[in-house]
Amino acid sequence: LLKKKNSSLYKAVELVKKNEAAGIVSAGNTGAQMAISLFVLGRLPGVLRPAIGVPLPYKDSMGLLIDGGANVDVTLREYLVFALLGKVYLESILERKVTIGLLNIGEEPEKGPQILQDAYKMLKEHFEEFKGNVEGNEVLSHKVDVIVAGGFTGNMLLKAIEGTAETVLGVFKEAANSSLKTKIGGLLLKDSLKRAMKTFDFETFGGSPLLGVNGISIIAHGRSKHAAIKNAIKVCYNIEKDKIIDKFKEQLSDESFRDSENC
Repeated sequence: LLKKKNSSLYKAVELVKKNEAAGIVSAGNTGAQMAISLFVLGRLPGVLRPAIGVPLPYKDSMGLLIDGGANVDVTLREYLVFALLGKVYLESILERKVTIGLLNIGEEPEKGPQILQDAYKMLKEHFEEFKGNVEGNEVLSHKVDVIVAGGFTGNMLLKAIEGTAETVLGVFKEAANSSLKTKIGGLLLKDSLKRAMKTFDFETFGGSPLLGVNGISIIAHGRSKHAAIKNAIKVCYNIEKDKIIDKFKEQLSDESFRDSENC
């Protein structure tokens, strides 16, 4: 893969590396984009492996799940790095302070495998914004703004949400077309339902940034149409405009954060 230097994806990432482009937006193979972005752009200081920051649709705002699938196995320190990257990114986008939570199977600190119990203690120690564990049924409730997770769990959760939304919509459409009465009711509710479903439509958010690489790399959904690509470009533009990569570097080089490298 990395030997295919004439591929359009490789060439595009090279333009970012040479500062001839602000960032890369692609709806192609996610694994290829992650590998090439990491190889060409490199990692930010203090980052072992980058993570995918996936926007979460809240009724009144936007949240972020990190990692959305870049890393199957996550070390203790990476939970800390992911939390920092997610916090800095979302605070820049929302222009306000954000809260942080850890995806787990229960609210209590002693819940889950040992690494999550240790991650709970570490996040509580390093971030005053940390509000504790977040269970799966609370993910879209806006309990916190940034949800930290390992890539395996995070990706499974995202696909479950996406699949559930599609199934519910399919069931509703089938029910709405089952009789004349339901067809009339469906027509009356059509506009309201469209607005509601738009909240959960990936095209609304456009793309997910690969956080932790030394440059801007936006991963768009494989089924993206023109609206999603347009919004993914907006994500890229906002990261460049707000100098978020520079903010990452500043926070990652902070002495109190560097002191945690041996955890």
